[in-house]
Amino acid sequence: MKILKLQAENIKRLKAIEVVPDPEKGLVIISGKNNMGKTSLLDSIWFGLGGKRAIQSKPIREGQEKASVKLDLGDYLVERIWKGENTHLRVQNKEGASFPSPQALLDRLTGDLTFDPLAFANSDKDVQIKTIQDVINLPFDAEDFNRAVGAETDPHDGNPLEIIQQTYQEFFDARTQVGRDLKNAEGTWETLEGPEEKIESVSVTELFNQRKELEDERSHRNEFVDYMNELKLKLAEKAKRRIKLIQEIVEHKQAIQEAEGYLKSLVIITKTMAESLAAQKKKLETTPPVNFTEIDGKIELADETNNRARLWKAKQDAGQQVEKLDAQRKELTGKLKTIEDYRDTLVAKANMPVKGLGFDEDGITFNGIPFEQVGSAMRLRISTAVAMALNPTLRVIRITDGSLLDSENLKMLEEMANEKDYQIWLELVRDDGTVGIYIEDGMIVEKDTESQS
Repeated sequence: MKILKLQAENIKRLKAIEVVPDPEKGLVIISGKNNMGKTSLLDSIWFGLGGKRAIQSKPIREGQEKASVKLDLGDYLVERIWKGENTHLRVQNKEGASFPSPQALLDRLTGDLTFDPLAFANSDKDVQIKTIQDVINLPFDAEDFNRAVGAETDPHDGNPLEIIQQTYQEFFDARTQVGRDLKNAEGTWETLEGPEEKIESVSVTELFNQRKELEDERSHRNEFVDYMNELKLKLAEKAKRRIKLIQEIVEHKQAIQEAEGYLKSLVIITKTMAESLAAQKKKLETTPPVNFTEIDGKIELADETNNRARLWKAKQDAGQQVEKLDAQRKELTGKLKTIEDYRDTLVAKANMPVKGLGFDEDGITFNGIPFEQVGSAMRLRISTAVAMALNPTLRVIRITDGSLLDSENLKMLEEMANEKDYQIWLELVRDDGTVGIYIEDGMIVEKDTESQS
């Protein structure tokens, strides 16, 4: 389904236009100078189909009170009219029958007409990843959901089904609590009854005097209790001090006993050491001088042998470490390959809009190459394919700034549109009127190209 005819009046900068795209051409070019109504023409399509989520705050041309958009989609005729701040939508089939819920019908037909392939190609990685995931996963508009149920869901909070279930549970719990509070309030209300017999008045002064007497009595009692508690605390502190002094006396007696025993042992050890020293001195006087020549020679040979042994052991250890690390590297390489295969399998199972499109840890890829490193023409082709996947029923795509596209890119877009049976509405800044539908001061004009030459 595509746009067979577009009529728009007083939309933003537009005055009155009618566009009947060539059915043989998939590329509809809207050209003109800046601020002449090109973007307004493209916006009028989205205003007519998208409902509240699409219409800007001031859709009506400055100085006008009424505006309208009419779209012939072949199977459906769409007309949206604005009068002041009010808008009315009507959708009819070929036979002229109107639909009772026209916006609901359009919401089922339209995809994401705001998706601009050029903007996608130049957006950051997070936006690109989310867009691709939206193409292949469950669509979910958190803002529409919030408006519908009066919630405050974070659009980046997680899986759509989890968000919906969590919001449902929050409302369910809130309702349960309100029910409990209501039941308690009803019970309290039912137990309250007014007195049936006459109630005699009482002297407030007398009651206060009685209360003063009770307060004095309580004050005296509290003072006595405080005094008793203070005595108890002091008694407890004295008892603790007594126990501590007893413990210190016991510890000091034990220390004195240990010191006396140690002194006795020192006397014995001192006598033994003196006798041993005298014996060693006598032995030293009769012992000849020590000769190190023989033992030094043995030590010299031992050092050389041990050094060679250490070198051999170090080499063996190094070889074993090499083998161990090589085995670890091979094991990790295998695990990385397993992870890559698993990721590639998941991506292969996804219904990607372009063959070769995938993900890695840094963003989206094409045939394993990071998206930003892919050639500009291929990026445009991929982005256009994503736009087509987002608009499968109403096969319309809009590009709001195509001035930087060269003739080869324009040709490629037209070939893609014709091949996939899509309609691409593209805005170009031109002032010669030689390309596409020329907009000047909010109207379509035919430019006299012969006089310019």
